[in-house]
Amino acid sequence: KTGLIDQACEGLDIDIKKTFFIGDKKTDIEAGKKAGCKTILVLSGKVKKDDISSWFIKPDYIKRDLKDAVDWIIQNSLE
Repeated sequence: KTGLIDQACEGLDIDIKKTFFIGDKKTDIEAGKKAGCKTILVLSGKVKKDDISSWFIKPDYIKRDLKDAVDWIIQNSLE
């Protein structure tokens, strides 16, 4: 792998399988999945929840906005 995400993680102690990739469009979710991350789609962009049904690669989680996604990650990492 030599994608941007892989390059950004190079030399860092990061477990990519436990990493969340947050984005607001289809290509963000595809990039996160390709890198092996868990993905969160935020609906604060142009994408609507109904659009996702036609996507071949779907997000692991869907949140209202970035704050909602971050709050959810923090809450679930403490459990």
